[in-house]
Amino acid sequence: MSVELILKEDVASHTLGELMVQLHYIPCDAECVYLDKPCNLATIKKHLTNRSRRLFHVSIDGITYTSMRGKGFRSFSIEPTPVDSLSEIDELVKTLIPDESLILARTYDPKYNHRQNEKQLDMYEAHGWSTEGLTLKKSHLPPPLDTMEVDISNNPGRTQLCDGYMEFVGNQMWFGDEFWKRSGLDRKVPDWWLEHSFQNGVDYYLFREQPFTDDSPGVELQDRIREFFFPPQTTAS
Repeated sequence: MSVELILKEDVASHTLGELMVQLHYIPCDAECVYLDKPCNLATIKKHLTNRSRRLFHVSIDGITYTSMRGKGFRSFSIEPTPVDSLSEIDELVKTLIPDESLILARTYDPKYNHRQNEKQLDMYEAHGWSTEGLTLKKSHLPPPLDTMEVDISNNPGRTQLCDGYMEFVGNQMWFGDEFWKRSGLDRKVPDWWLEHSFQNGVDYYLFREQPFTDDSPGVELQDRIREFFFPPQTTAS
């Protein structure tokens, strides 16, 4: 299981460097790899706090940390999480969230997420995935990149860029006050969760205990979550 957080850019840009050292289960002398070269946590912190760096990708003791700047936000993902239980993951997310900086977060299965958002047919071939039943569309890229690509617009596990945040679905999700401001929606609480709590301006939801996967996609539940929290008018084209 993995976790992805979407944080406010003005807060996250100077706090991401501290996130690594806040994770008490990572020793300061952990073996790290950045750009395929060995490094240390101090080097990682330096790169994380570099405001000009749009994408950051590093491996620490087999765990991959990725940070990416978006329009008005910063994403931060951990694949896989170094803890396993639902309560430990909830505590991990709360540890990583600076005050009032969370927009939203989720847990997910990285393999399922990859397949649900892959558009390139050659990647399907490389991974040995079946292309039967796929809907294709033109990429609308300039020549010679104008090829046919997989249409993922109806995939239940798709990720979409919105104005100031990302739209995605997870079996566990967190929504900060900032999410409601940016989406233009009134804060609301569904009545079909397994667990819900509200603390320090953050709504926590457990929709099901296991992440969505190819073997157990839970399409109806994913669609229900998306329709409730991301109605069509909030999604960027």
